[in-house]
Amino acid sequence: MSDPVSQYVTSKQASVMLDVSLRTIQLWVENGALRAWKTPGGHRRIFLDSINEQLKQRKTGYSPPQKPRPSSHSLLKVIAVDDDPVQLELVKVLTSRSAVEVSLITASDGYEGLVLIGKNKPDLAIIDLSMPNINGFDMIRALSQNESTSAMKMLVITGLNQQQIKMNGGLPDFVSVISKPVSFEQLETVLKQTATAVFSGP
Repeated sequence: MSDPVSQYVTSKQASVMLDVSLRTIQLWVENGALRAWKTPGGHRRIFLDSINEQLKQRKTGYSPPQKPRPSSHSLLKVIAVDDDPVQLELVKVLTSRSAVEVSLITASDGYEGLVLIGKNKPDLAIIDLSMPNINGFDMIRALSQNESTSAMKMLVITGLNQQQIKMNGGLPDFVSVISKPVSFEQLETVLKQTATAVFSGP
């Protein structure tokens, strides 16, 4: 019979095993990317098999190993733009768990994001608002005014509240907004809606 203690690890041990920061581990636990429980003293204990699942996904480029390889025509092209590498890593993990087959590209600022969007023409752009150089507000304005990207689905994942967004000029009605940290269920809903529109459209 296996020792129950060996079936879970601490947050620090998990961060070493997955080579990410403690904050990343906390975000993954909060959003369901890692399964865990708390001791009576409030310390997280993360199930070892959940760690192993993440390691297996990494070996296959974050693609679920049980799924058949899709054709390029059935891949939902997504770009995530955020200057916080932890948030980009979280989006990468959550999209890897999606029932939708996703081809994900990441960018660390608004300028790089605009360049990659122009080059790759994604179906969905996930945009942070508070970034250096070109912020998310300016990105969305530029994309909305460009004929080749004006119909693209845009999702904002931000730490700003509604009042702060309004003070910065607001966002178009067609832009979806989710507060950080995004949950798997929230992102999955957007991915499925976008995939339905892209693959079922005329």
